[in-house]
Amino acid sequence: MADSPSTSYAHTAFEHALAVIDDENTRTMDRAHAAYVIQLLVVVVPVDEKLATDVANVIGRHLEDPDVVFALLRVLQRGCRDHLAKLTRALQRLCARAYAKQMAESLRVLVAVAIETPPWRKTLRVAWVHQVIMERLVAGREHVAALMLAEWLPERDRAPDWVRPLVEQHPALLADEDLSPPVRWQLHAAAPTVAGWKLLASIDQEHVLAPEAFGMNFRAAVETLGKAIDETPDNAMRVVLAIWRARLGNGE
Repeated sequence: MADSPSTSYAHTAFEHALAVIDDENTRTMDRAHAAYVIQLLVVVVPVDEKLATDVANVIGRHLEDPDVVFALLRVLQRGCRDHLAKLTRALQRLCARAYAKQMAESLRVLVAVAIETPPWRKTLRVAWVHQVIMERLVAGREHVAALMLAEWLPERDRAPDWVRPLVEQHPALLADEDLSPPVRWQLHAAAPTVAGWKLLASIDQEHVLAPEAFGMNFRAAVETLGKAIDETPDNAMRVVLAIWRARLGNGE
């Protein structure tokens, strides 16, 4: 079935905007405007595999411009839902180049959008995610870092070694008020820490602990919970922690 005149016009405008971005004589501001236009057009323009590949190639040629990278990634994310998995290798190449060339802002955008996108999330390398999360923490964006970890960690069999000291050093990750209780516990289960147990005992006393949620981190959960009990002077919190310790101990 042939496209309607309006769709054909929008498709032409889409390709023209891509060409504007790709033109070496285009000013940075105009390139950003063209990328924004494409974001609007993706609502009416069917993005097939060829067009998606063209968009990915343009991102690669302008990887130094995080605004363009972000806008065009959104185009792929929203316009290519049926073949996002086929773009995985392209995304990995973009991340690898941004990481190798120390394009921190572009890597941040790539990783952030990938974490939101299930077919891409599981393919991110640990080093890329680590760098972006550390940069978010240095910038005081604990909320963003917490949400990224909560989305990414469940895709892995075990948390990387750097997650536990990171959570220990930044208790605000677990304390983030916008995290739902399930997400907060998911993050804690991936990297159980003494500080995490203390925090959870102070804000979520009614939680029914599920030992199996800790998976390969079960031993770390038992050890850190024991230390939390020893270090907690508050009797009410100690009771909560002791109940959790009993559940971990007998596997209920």
